[in-house]
Amino acid sequence: GNATPAPVARTANTANPARQIQPSSTGEAQVLILIRDIARGDVIDAGDLDWADVTTARARGLAAFDAVAGMEARRALKAGQHILVNDIKSPAVIRKGDPVKLVYATGGVHLSVDGVAQNEAALGESVRILNTYSKRTVDAVAAGHGEARINTTGQIR
Repeated sequence: GNATPAPVARTANTANPARQIQPSSTGEAQVLILIRDIARGDVIDAGDLDWADVTTARARGLAAFDAVAGMEARRALKAGQHILVNDIKSPAVIRKGDPVKLVYATGGVHLSVDGVAQNEAALGESVRILNTYSKRTVDAVAAGHGEARINTTGQIR
């Protein structure tokens, strides 16, 4: 009948402290925190970051300026908050709805056509582009701000 299910234990997410925490000159571990609020989609600058002792911040935060500066926030982040790997991503060079120059180049052939991005993509990531002339969607790779290149294996839909 009316048996109550047994509780299920969740497996803990294991952190990699050696990669995420930096010891300070006093020997105490430090993590990176934000010194100002960052909106979703904003690019984090080195000037937005500071160090905090583990006693004032959780030990799971990132500890490399190079790993955070220049990255884009996946969600809104508050000042004083430590930064986790899942909080940041490579900055998008193409945003959904942006006009995009779609380029196909192979051998001596170089073709370009105007299109509209159907999703956002960082440099080197896959992006779907709607060809505004043919009204067909093409898979391409983000090559820079407002430019995508068609793979030789790109599929037209």
